[in-house]
Amino acid sequence: QVAQAMRGLGRADLAAGILADLGEEDAVMREYALVLNMLGRYGESVSVVEKISRPSISDRVLMADGLSSSGESRKALELTESLLNDFPESYDVKRSRCTALIFAGMEKEAVKFARVLLKNDKNSSDANAIAAYVMHADGKSQSAGAFASKALRSDPSHIGAMEMLALSLMDKGKLREASIVAGAMNEKEPGNPAAVRILKECGGKQ
Repeated sequence: QVAQAMRGLGRADLAAGILADLGEEDAVMREYALVLNMLGRYGESVSVVEKISRPSISDRVLMADGLSSSGESRKALELTESLLNDFPESYDVKRSRCTALIFAGMEKEAVKFARVLLKNDKNSSDANAIAAYVMHADGKSQSAGAFASKALRSDPSHIGAMEMLALSLMDKGKLREASIVAGAMNEKEPGNPAAVRILKECGGKQ
């Protein structure tokens, strides 16, 4: 609980120090892998996930994202393809697939993936949030904000869409508005890594 509190306060470094000495129970490894990922220690994060005896979907997504960020694109693509086959409705899995494609230099495939989701249901909050994610990764912040806003009209509590809206607001220099959105994210999901990062960046720039 102390480690989680440190993570929520933006001190993933202190959380990692605490968790490193707490043994290898799944709950400890899960939190440790998350804070290592937040610190950019992706390879270590992946290694810790591998120690989890009963990995959840979130654990496997974290591993896939860690593989993407550490340059293990082939493994990330293979893992996200497997996850997509097993959990085709999961927003986190679909987003992780896009991450793997983008880091592998397959941006056009990521855009195509997002377009197919929108074609299947143009009003889907998940589809619009994925489109926002892909657009933002492609440097199209205004489009990302528009898709995020549409996603939030369908589901006002969609964490992924809130993150993309906050990032697009940051890109416009609207730090106060971005902080408000990130604060709402953190209230809905305390210690959310994206919310913590956005709040920290906005606080440092104001």
